[in-house]
Amino acid sequence: MVLIRRSAARACTAALAIIVATACGRAAADPPPVLVVGVDGAEWSVIERLWAEGRLPNLHRMADHGAALRLETIHHASPVIWTSIATGVRPQNHGITDFAVPTAGGDQPASSTLRRVPALWNMATAAGRRSAVLGWWATWPAEDINGVMVSDRALSPLNRRVSPPAFLDRFLAIEAAARAAPGGFGGNEATRIQDQVMSSTAFELCGEGFDLVLVYLRGIDIACHFDWKYLEPDRFGVLDRAEIAAGRERIAAAYEAADDAVGALREAIGPAATVLVLSDHGFHAMEREELRVLLDLDAVLAELGLLERTKDGVDMARSTVHTYASPSHLMAKKVRLCLAGREPGGTVAEGERPAVRARLATALARVTWAGGSPAFRLREPSAKERRGGADLVVEVLEEGAAAPLLADGRPLAGPPPQISRLSGTHGRTTAGVLLADGPAIAPGAAPAGMTVLDVAPTILYAMALPTAESFDGKPRLELFREPFRRRHPLRTIPTWGAPRDGQGTASAVDQAIIDELAALGYIQ
Repeated sequence: MVLIRRSAARACTAALAIIVATACGRAAADPPPVLVVGVDGAEWSVIERLWAEGRLPNLHRMADHGAALRLETIHHASPVIWTSIATGVRPQNHGITDFAVPTAGGDQPASSTLRRVPALWNMATAAGRRSAVLGWWATWPAEDINGVMVSDRALSPLNRRVSPPAFLDRFLAIEAAARAAPGGFGGNEATRIQDQVMSSTAFELCGEGFDLVLVYLRGIDIACHFDWKYLEPDRFGVLDRAEIAAGRERIAAAYEAADDAVGALREAIGPAATVLVLSDHGFHAMEREELRVLLDLDAVLAELGLLERTKDGVDMARSTVHTYASPSHLMAKKVRLCLAGREPGGTVAEGERPAVRARLATALARVTWAGGSPAFRLREPSAKERRGGADLVVEVLEEGAAAPLLADGRPLAGPPPQISRLSGTHGRTTAGVLLADGPAIAPGAAPAGMTVLDVAPTILYAMALPTAESFDGKPRLELFREPFRRRHPLRTIPTWGAPRDGQGTASAVDQAIIDELAALGYIQ
């Protein structure tokens, strides 16, 4: 939970209300609504290639009638960048600095309570404006705002997945209909459903008088991580032509689904709205394809008769070995013997080490990938691994990796390994996309050097709200037509809220999120 000194918070809120009321005034009233569609991982080179094929008509129309430019990024991690987009400040100031934070119970995904500064939806609330926030990174637990928040974990049965609580029944109805509807969103099944649900919710809310609608779509990012090699096949060796065509089309289809969503949402919110479509970063090819395997080695050891599990974990008294401090995504897994006097309830004697090692090696040699290649190799630990508690190390072998795992030629009964091959990536210098359109936007505007830090102050300006002197970014007035700038002169306030202490919040789906991030190469 977030720790805030209540008296200081009340004083700050009261002061902010006076400042905002003074700064806004009636002269800046009645701006058009603002729609922001966040498309994770959208890359200019792909958009332009698809435009050349006559595709993505809604994005093309925005570029023709409005502004289209590169958006410089500041980080590699999506929750970090999307939080900077929503707050106008750098990661060290907003408090979300990676996908996850280490805790005594393991890695914990970024959550809204980790954020230390107000986001756009808090600012809009302070100014009396209504916001709809749908699927934005690091918004669970959902905050109480003037409007509706559907958090990034809204598809999981968690408390505070949406706000206000009264919206949950309506959201569940939208979710059920969206899950049943055909959709072309890309990535994997989870992101396809999430994007379908968030875009469907946004479509319903766009016509309900919100001043600001923020909706986040993730499928393009996932598709590009897995299928980029089909856009640049020459960089990845010999690939089958049919495979290249199918893989390339998966990325194209993900872009087309996002383009369709933009068109539908623009129509729903009305012609007066200011519309921004942006990505947190772009994409490029990896130096080589990278294999990621998520594997529960304890489950394999149990299948091989070396480990017994209970509902509380490993039964040391009936087990010979077990993995130790080795998350499922690691390709080299530390193994410990269930030694008597060291492991609680362990029965393996010190003198049995050689025999246990031989038994483990023989058992692992029985396990292969689906095509017959060995799946594991047993080795002695390095000095560092031994200091980290390993008696032995089991390496997961990459060559021939394909599910299911076989023991003596028969599939293991435990959970199958999750195998992914990554060919696309991004970093701090991989610029994203910004398209802006609407009656307030100047056609052909191209502010030089615009960054993700400039987005929040620019959105506030589009809403005729003051920007904060505490922002690390600045409003890019060059995007707007001269009549709009005359009607809405730039106003500033010192801050939209004093920093607060932030602390993450655990949820029942943390491990599933961590596993997904590991499969994408974000957690090593």
